[in-house]
Amino acid sequence: MTPEHQQIIQRVNSHNVFVGATTEMLHWFQTAVAGYRAELVFDTEFEKINATIAADSYMPPSIQNHWEAFAKVVQAAYGNFGRDVVTRHGVDEPAQVRNLALNTVGSAYQQARIRAREFLIAQLEVRITEPAQK
Repeated sequence: MTPEHQQIIQRVNSHNVFVGATTEMLHWFQTAVAGYRAELVFDTEFEKINATIAADSYMPPSIQNHWEAFAKVVQAAYGNFGRDVVTRHGVDEPAQVRNLALNTVGSAYQQARIRAREFLIAQLEVRITEPAQK
């Protein structure tokens, strides 16, 4: 196997780790906001999933940045959900607060995956066309 092939495999594996981590965080969030209280601890889940990202020594810095940005959105949305569902209970329907949180995180999830996919495609295109140009 050539070094180019190894780099391609490493990029694809890192992409899969990223997609798995963001999906796991999204599913955790969906479960966390299913009720009327924010009772789960974000930091515990984040540290567990973040360890998966950190363990991938081939994870490109730009993908790590996408992960951190996504995690910040999830953390903020969860904190806002916990605050808003309690303080606005008489004003807003809790389902509206939950839907806002789910939409915010769902959008961030889609954007993170799109950016990671575009990065992977760009990396693959570079790796595939480099040998032909030599």
